[in-house]
Amino acid sequence: MLTIDREKYLRLVKSEGYQAALTALHNETNLWEIETFEGEKGYQPAMWEELKTVRDFSRELWDYAIKEGSASS
Repeated sequence: MLTIDREKYLRLVKSEGYQAALTALHNETNLWEIETFEGEKGYQPAMWEELKTVRDFSRELWDYAIKEGSASS
């Protein structure tokens, strides 16, 4: 089951910046999406619900990055 470790990404923000944290989160989200829809168990509705939490956190990180001027286009 998918669980997001918010602290992992917040540590990345502190050590490597927002771009590194957002990139890592994006890459892992892609893997979670594949597992959610196309994994061995097929579609997993519970994982889909957890992915919504991941996306909310991603938007949170983007908002902080934009406010701090750390997001590049």
